[in-house]
Amino acid sequence: MLNDSGALLVVFDIEFYEKDKQWDSELAGSFTQAGNVVSGEMVSNGTEKTIREALYAIGSLKSDLLTKFVVDFINSYGSFISSRMGKETSKNI
Repeated sequence: MLNDSGALLVVFDIEFYEKDKQWDSELAGSFTQAGNVVSGEMVSNGTEKTIREALYAIGSLKSDLLTKFVVDFINSYGSFISSRMGKETSKNI
């Protein structure tokens, strides 16, 4: 749904550390299908395995690494992707 609306990147500032049999597979499937979902975690490998494997990238919430990844992604790919979609975005955030 977010990709259909033109989202270049979907970022979760939450942790997926609890296993939920009812929702994990569906959520992981939607992350994989989107291909542009990133998340952070406080403890390395703290994210539930099914979700972790579906994420495009995961970073530490204890540092600025995830923020740097997001900014670098947008700066590197934002203009290219938006031009392919016929939309304009700012080069820098």
